[in-house]
Amino acid sequence: MMETKGPFSFTVREEQVVAAMKRLMLARAWKGPIRWMLILIAVLLALLVVLDFSMTGEVSGQALAFLIAVPVALAIVYFWMAPMMGRRQYRQSAALRAESTIAWDDEAVMFSGERGHARMPFAEFHRFAVSGDMLMLYQTEMYFNLLPLDAVGDAAADLIAKLEAAGVKRV
Repeated sequence: MMETKGPFSFTVREEQVVAAMKRLMLARAWKGPIRWMLILIAVLLALLVVLDFSMTGEVSGQALAFLIAVPVALAIVYFWMAPMMGRRQYRQSAALRAESTIAWDDEAVMFSGERGHARMPFAEFHRFAVSGDMLMLYQTEMYFNLLPLDAVGDAAADLIAKLEAAGVKRV
């Protein structure tokens, strides 16, 4: 007979959604097409400065403005846009704000709430991440379930071990 851990009740807070959104955006910046776009921008900025300096003997105001604008734009995305999107998702989703429960056995995680129940085998998770006070269980590259770690206490180590044993990548 399989031992079941839980159920553990939890409610996700707005600041946890904001922190998760910031982590997701930061992680996305270093993967796939966005990573290549950032590398291309960095190379083009370096080329701009080198060409500007080689042609004029100094770095122009325009080149400096571009050098400053790119990191400022990235900071705006991280510190303003990501939190804004996280707060908006939290406000728009009654399911996200509702109390939920989680339990797991040797094969799967079970989520329950007032809107339904789901059983998801560990191996079907795309990846997982531990970030601050929460566990992010990614079902796809962009869709994840948030679990406040304080809700499961010491059992979090067991859940993480089961994810890892199922071959789920930790990011």
